[in-house]
Amino acid sequence: MNWPESLASFESFLKEQGLSCEFRGTVPRYGERLVLYNNNTIAIRVLSEKSVWFAEVSDLARPSEWYEADIIRQFVGSRDIWPMDQPIPITEQLKIIRDHWSTIIKAFDPGAAENSHRRLGLLRDERAKKMFPNLFS
Repeated sequence: MNWPESLASFESFLKEQGLSCEFRGTVPRYGERLVLYNNNTIAIRVLSEKSVWFAEVSDLARPSEWYEADIIRQFVGSRDIWPMDQPIPITEQLKIIRDHWSTIIKAFDPGAAENSHRRLGLLRDERAKKMFPNLFS
Protein backbone atom coordinates (compact mmCIF):
# COMPACT_ATOMS: atom_id res chain seq x y z
CA MET A 1 0.00 0.00 0.00
CA ASN A 2 1.33 3.41 -0.94
CA TRP A 3 1.48 6.38 1.40
CA PRO A 4 -1.25 9.01 0.81
CA GLU A 5 -0.06 11.83 -1.42
CA SER A 6 -1.22 14.45 1.09
CA LEU A 7 0.92 12.96 3.86
CA ALA A 8 4.22 14.58 2.78
CA SER A 9 2.93 18.14 3.17
CA PHE A 10 1.24 17.20 6.46
CA GLU A 11 4.53 15.83 7.78
CA SER A 12 6.22 19.11 6.80
CA PHE A 13 3.49 20.96 8.69
CA LEU A 14 4.06 18.82 11.80
CA LYS A 15 7.81 19.49 11.66
CA GLU A 16 7.10 23.24 11.38
CA GLN A 17 5.02 22.89 14.57
CA GLY A 18 8.00 21.40 16.40
CA LEU A 19 7.03 17.73 16.26
CA SER A 20 9.56 15.01 15.47
CA CYS A 21 9.04 11.81 13.55
CA GLU A 22 9.29 8.86 15.92
CA PHE A 23 8.33 6.17 13.42
CA ARG A 24 7.54 5.94 9.73
CA GLY A 25 7.15 2.54 8.16
CA THR A 26 5.35 -0.75 8.17
CA VAL A 27 4.31 -2.36 11.43
CA PRO A 28 5.87 -5.83 11.09
CA ARG A 29 3.27 -7.75 13.03
CA TYR A 30 0.30 -6.39 11.12
CA GLY A 31 1.74 -5.15 7.85
CA GLU A 32 -0.04 -1.83 8.22
CA ARG A 33 1.55 1.56 7.57
CA LEU A 34 2.17 3.96 10.45
CA VAL A 35 3.61 7.45 10.83
CA LEU A 36 4.05 8.78 14.37
CA TYR A 37 5.04 12.34 15.29
CA ASN A 38 5.22 13.91 18.72
CA ASN A 39 6.72 16.59 20.90
CA ASN A 40 6.62 16.88 24.67
CA THR A 41 2.83 17.35 24.86
CA ILE A 42 1.05 15.94 21.82
CA ALA A 43 1.29 13.02 19.40
CA ILE A 44 -0.13 12.60 15.92
CA ARG A 45 -0.35 9.29 14.13
CA VAL A 46 -1.47 8.43 10.64
CA LEU A 47 -2.10 4.76 10.05
CA SER A 48 -3.69 2.35 7.65
CA GLU A 49 -5.99 -0.28 9.03
CA LYS A 50 -7.37 -2.80 6.56
CA SER A 51 -6.48 -0.38 3.74
CA VAL A 52 -8.38 2.53 5.34
CA TRP A 53 -6.33 5.53 6.51
CA PHE A 54 -6.86 7.28 9.84
CA ALA A 55 -5.32 10.39 11.41
CA GLU A 56 -5.43 10.52 15.20
CA VAL A 57 -4.37 12.87 17.98
CA SER A 58 -3.19 12.03 21.50
CA ASP A 59 -2.30 14.03 24.57
CA LEU A 60 1.00 12.60 25.82
CA ALA A 61 -0.27 12.94 29.38
CA ARG A 62 -2.70 10.16 28.36
CA PRO A 63 -0.76 8.27 25.70
CA SER A 64 -3.26 5.42 25.38
CA GLU A 65 -6.12 7.77 24.43
CA TRP A 66 -6.25 8.49 20.70
CA TYR A 67 -8.91 10.65 19.06
CA GLU A 68 -9.76 10.21 15.39
CA ALA A 69 -9.95 13.27 13.17
CA ASP A 70 -13.74 12.95 12.99
CA ILE A 71 -14.00 13.27 16.77
CA ILE A 72 -11.65 16.28 16.64
CA ARG A 73 -13.86 17.76 13.92
CA GLN A 74 -16.88 17.51 16.19
CA PHE A 75 -14.92 18.76 19.19
CA VAL A 76 -13.94 22.00 17.44
CA GLY A 77 -17.57 22.61 16.55
CA SER A 78 -17.60 21.82 12.86
CA ARG A 79 -21.12 21.37 11.55
CA ASP A 80 -19.98 19.39 8.53
CA ILE A 81 -21.94 16.18 8.21
CA TRP A 82 -20.11 13.03 7.21
CA PRO A 83 -21.98 9.74 6.67
CA MET A 84 -21.29 7.32 9.52
CA ASP A 85 -20.89 4.40 7.13
CA GLN A 86 -18.13 6.08 5.11
CA PRO A 87 -14.63 6.87 6.35
CA ILE A 88 -13.51 10.44 5.89
CA PRO A 89 -10.83 10.56 3.17
CA ILE A 90 -7.36 10.89 4.66
CA THR A 91 -6.81 14.20 2.85
CA GLU A 92 -9.80 15.62 4.71
CA GLN A 93 -8.69 14.12 8.04
CA LEU A 94 -5.27 15.76 7.72
CA LYS A 95 -6.93 19.05 6.79
CA ILE A 96 -9.10 18.90 9.93
CA ILE A 97 -6.03 18.55 12.14
CA ARG A 98 -4.07 21.21 10.28
CA ASP A 99 -6.94 23.72 10.15
CA HIS A 100 -7.69 23.35 13.86
CA TRP A 101 -4.13 22.98 15.13
CA SER A 102 -4.17 25.90 17.57
CA THR A 103 -7.48 24.70 19.07
CA ILE A 104 -6.10 21.18 19.44
CA ILE A 105 -2.96 22.46 21.17
CA LYS A 106 -5.01 24.62 23.56
CA ALA A 107 -7.35 21.70 24.30
CA PHE A 108 -4.47 19.64 25.68
CA ASP A 109 -2.97 22.48 27.68
CA PRO A 110 -2.77 21.34 31.34
CA GLY A 111 -5.48 23.79 32.41
CA ALA A 112 -7.94 22.58 29.78
CA ALA A 113 -6.96 18.95 29.24
CA GLU A 114 -9.28 17.32 31.79
CA ASN A 115 -12.36 19.02 30.35
CA SER A 116 -11.19 18.32 26.79
CA HIS A 117 -10.72 14.61 27.49
CA ARG A 118 -14.18 14.45 29.05
CA ARG A 119 -15.81 16.14 26.03
CA LEU A 120 -13.81 14.07 23.52
CA GLY A 121 -14.75 10.88 25.37
CA LEU A 122 -18.43 11.81 25.28
CA LEU A 123 -18.24 12.53 21.56
CA ARG A 124 -16.48 9.22 20.95
CA ASP A 125 -19.11 7.34 23.00
CA GLU A 126 -21.94 9.13 21.20
CA ARG A 127 -20.50 8.18 17.82
CA ALA A 128 -20.03 4.56 18.89
CA LYS A 129 -23.68 4.37 19.96
CA LYS A 130 -24.77 5.67 16.55
CA MET A 131 -22.47 3.31 14.65
CA PHE A 132 -23.28 0.22 16.75
CA PRO A 133 -26.76 0.76 18.24
CA ASN A 134 -27.27 -2.92 19.04
CA LEU A 135 -24.28 -2.94 21.37
CA PHE A 136 -25.70 -0.12 23.49
CA SER A 137 -29.39 -0.97 23.67
